[in-house]
Order: sequence, then structure tokens, then C-alpha cells
Amino acid sequence: MASSRNVVCYYGSWAHYRQGPAEYSLGDIPVDKCTHLIYAFATLDARDFVAKQHDKWLDEDLKNYRKFVQLKERNPRLKVLLALGGWTDSQDSKYSQLVSDSGRRGRFVREVVQLLLKYGFDGLDLDWEFPNAQDRHGFTAWVKDLRRAFDPHGLLLTAAVSAGKSTIDGGYDVPELARHLDMINLMSYDFHGTWENRVAHHAPLYAEPGQSPELCADFAVNYWIRKGAPPHKLILGVPAYGRSWTLAGSNSSPGAAAAGAGRKGRYINESGNLPFFECCLAEQEGWAKRRTPAGPYLTKGDQWVGYDDVQSVTQKAQYAAKKGLGGVMLWDVSTDDFKNLGGEGKSPLVTAMYRTLHGRF
Repeated sequence: MASSRNVVCYYGSWAHYRQGPAEYSLGDIPVDKCTHLIYAFATLDARDFVAKQHDKWLDEDLKNYRKFVQLKERNPRLKVLLALGGWTDSQDSKYSQLVSDSGRRGRFVREVVQLLLKYGFDGLDLDWEFPNAQDRHGFTAWVKDLRRAFDPHGLLLTAAVSAGKSTIDGGYDVPELARHLDMINLMSYDFHGTWENRVAHHAPLYAEPGQSPELCADFAVNYWIRKGAPPHKLILGVPAYGRSWTLAGSNSSPGAAAAGAGRKGRYINESGNLPFFECCLAEQEGWAKRRTPAGPYLTKGDQWVGYDDVQSVTQKAQYAAKKGLGGVMLWDVSTDDFKNLGGEGKSPLVTAMYRTLHGRF
């Protein structure tokens, strides 16, 4: 999209099943603060190689697809897309099998156009996260096939892409992909995580002292541009969650030794991952908050979590504007502080992104 003020909001549909203070409904989505809203995820059928509903009971029986698209009634300028893939679905070889075969690609394209038009989606977001060098040609051909089929219907075509240098070098023909994609949603987070034995902020804007200069959003943005991506098509990704560790000793400074993943949060049952609304709750409950140039982090006892807050998200949106990028995106809106647990208003991260790029609340 030509605009440099896009605010792209992903919605993880599994949030429907959360309970208590974590319960999240479509009505909680701040549609007035998003320019694009992306439903995550549809998946790829491993037998027929077509897009299918991941959760038929939710997506079809409870009419979540249709209700999601109807959110445009609350914001007529909103564009609503369907995302295909995601972290788990991408780990299967089926995507490589799809893109390497022109017949399979053709069937996929025909079927997905029908799917999007049936429910009223404005486009498709490709969230195949692990293409490699063997997939490079097929991935490009897949995008070209989709572009040709989408244009007569005015459908948007976007992709969520890696911020890692090796994946960029191997999996993407950047100039060709950029030519045919409307937006490139850069997953500029998870530079660090519990696969490492030292704590670090997982989504720094700039490289931290002692860390590889490649492990930051600024490197990823500049590298995509250097490889041939127009800045106005790049969307800077921002996480609405923190990465947490259990400390190995009394040192809690960035770079301190870690014994493993942080304990599961109260509402999201995943070690090493804490949604932003739980970070807000932790701060309210007395966890110590400190800030480095990379962003804020919280500690309590042997627990450590690095995350983005309103201040660091604002800085990233300002960076995107200064660089002439296409905007910013949030993964995902359901883990923003949608119930104002931290006292900064409902969905303060999305609000900060929108306010910075649009100059108003």
C-alpha cells in the first residue's frame, strides 16, 4: 500500500477460548486504530494442498470468519485479510511440496480466491515462515500466480516474512516478491528467546552491546531494503508479548545467565512467553521494572521478562515514519492490554502506534 501510516493488527483466533480476565472477543478488537486486520490462521491441507479453516467449529459453525469481516461496519476504511500458515503450520514440508508444483499452485490459487470471496475477505496474508533456498523459485512463482488471480478481484496480497539474515538470503527473491506483494510484514521480534542461556530483550530496535549486530529490527529493515524491498512496502513488526527466563543466579541485568524458560503466566499457558497484559499486571503487582535502550524488562525473584511497552512501541512507530516505511504491525491484538490492567487505556500498544502515525487518538 502506498500509505506510510498503515497499522496492521493480527488477531490470533485461539484467543476465543481464553477464560476470565484473559477472555477476548471480536468486540475487543480496536478496529478504529487498525488500517488492516488479519485473521490468524487458516492452514494448508497436506493432502489436497488447498487453504482450509483451522478450527471449523469456531471459524464456520460459530461464524467467526463472517463476524470478523463484519468488523468493517465499525470502520469502513478497514481492510480485513485472512492469514495462511503461522509458526506451527509452517514447520511441515507441505508448503515446499505446494510451491514446487505448478499444478498444485494452480489449484491452491483457484480455491483460495473462492474462499476469500465467499467470506468477503479483502485479501490473503502468506505466513509461511521457513522457506529455504530450495523453495526460493517456487515461493516467487506462487506469489506471482496469486497476484495474477487476485488483481481482477481487487484482492490484497501480503506476506509475513523473517527478520533473520539466513532466511532472507536463502528463502526470498526480495525484488520479485516486493514487486508483487502489497505489503511485507516484517516479523522483527524473537531475535532472542529461551533457546539461549542468557537473558536478552527479544525485539530490540537497535543492536545491544555484546550482541550480534544482526539481531535487531534496524538491521532487518535495512537488509530488506538493501536486498531490494521498497521502504514503503515494509511494515515494522512489534510484539505484544514478552520473552521470559528463569535466572540462574542473583544477577538480573541483561545478559545474565539463565537456567531455562520463565514460568508459565497466569492466563497464557506457555513457558517463556508472557502476553503484554500480563506484563502490565506483573508491574501492578510489584515486579521491578527497568529500562535499557533495547526496551523495558521486569524482574521478580528468579523471573526475568523483556517486552515492549507504550514508550518503546512509540519509538518504533517513530522510527518507521522516519525511515519512510509502510507502517507498523502488532502481533497480536489479543495480547495487548485490552482491559486496561496497566492504567494506560484499553489496547495502549495499538493506540500508541496509531497516535504516532496518525497524530490523533
